[in-house]
Amino acid sequence: MKKIALIASNYPSKGVPVLIFVQQLVHQIVDMGYEVDVIAPQSITARIVRGAKLRPKHNIEQTDKGNSYHVYRPYYFTAGKTSNKTVKKFVKWNHRQAILSILTKLSPDVVYGHFWSSVTPVAGYCKKKNLPLFVACGEGDNALEEMVDAMSKEQIAELNSCMTGMISVSSENRRKCIKFGLISEDRIIVLPNCVNTDLFVPSQNPELRKKFGVNKDDFLITFVGSFVHRKGAKRLTDAIDKIQDRTIKTIFIGAPMPPDVEMPEGNSIVFKGRVEHDDIPQYLNASDLFVLPTLKEGCSNAIVEALVSGLPVVSSDGPFNDDILNERNSIRVNPMDIEQIATAIKKFKEDKEFYNSCKEYLMGYRTNYSIFGRARNIVNFIESKIK
Repeated sequence: MKKIALIASNYPSKGVPVLIFVQQLVHQIVDMGYEVDVIAPQSITARIVRGAKLRPKHNIEQTDKGNSYHVYRPYYFTAGKTSNKTVKKFVKWNHRQAILSILTKLSPDVVYGHFWSSVTPVAGYCKKKNLPLFVACGEGDNALEEMVDAMSKEQIAELNSCMTGMISVSSENRRKCIKFGLISEDRIIVLPNCVNTDLFVPSQNPELRKKFGVNKDDFLITFVGSFVHRKGAKRLTDAIDKIQDRTIKTIFIGAPMPPDVEMPEGNSIVFKGRVEHDDIPQYLNASDLFVLPTLKEGCSNAIVEALVSGLPVVSSDGPFNDDILNERNSIRVNPMDIEQIATAIKKFKEDKEFYNSCKEYLMGYRTNYSIFGRARNIVNFIESKIK
């Protein structure tokens, strides 16, 4: 294997910090010496309807080490969550054509998709061309369930027959894909999301605390995620209101995602809004605790980034967190239970012995979650399945 075509629903560019983890993976694989072509279709409808800026259809990008790779962003039409069957059928066809307009010219050795929505349009083509097809299953919402519900048993079986392998970000996603009949267990490897451990490094950042008016004795909590019901930003502020402790301060990094918007509000907030991904480490390094009362994830990159930065975590007791959270680095709660969230925060704030033991444990946690190691494991898995 020398050349990989990687398909994604989006890809980062300047001012558009989306799917950063995909970019990090691409950079690591390119730096290993593989040739990678990224195909990330972009919606021309967004330009027509909302005036969104279109990005170049093709450009050459570089890793931090100066290695080059190609990014293709062909246009296609979208229609939101329309219920019109004819429109949905056209959008699906148009999306497939956009991807194939690039893929058919590349002659890759392997096709790799983030996520199932990126491989289903090309599954039949890959089978016909005898192209190994791999999927990164990191769905954290209801995308898997919605996809399966829209397919017949015959279509699911056909998709299964096209797949060479799957990289699952969690044991829970593996379980669901096997249950739905999308792929067999022997073609799956579980590799939780990892981060750039050169960027996310445990440190202290008193200057940022001063900038936001956070005192030395204040307890600063950071949240990273969209301001939507699933992520739970408002549930966090509700929990803090319940505690009624003025020394608890909060940072909310993220933005609303209409139409599902739940904005965090409260006197504890010292910062709320977007930041560049490369700036997130300084916010984590200024913080005492990371809280994400999310209802559902594939494997949360934000949680892993916090852990690797040495921050204990309060998050969901859902099975999607089983591979990354345990009793030594976190307190897991019912994410809909405001009382449980509040109690967990108070435990970390008031029980110094417990808090310090978690911090000490996290110092040895970092080595397991390096993006370089994950990239190497993915490449080794792909090559083993091809052989």
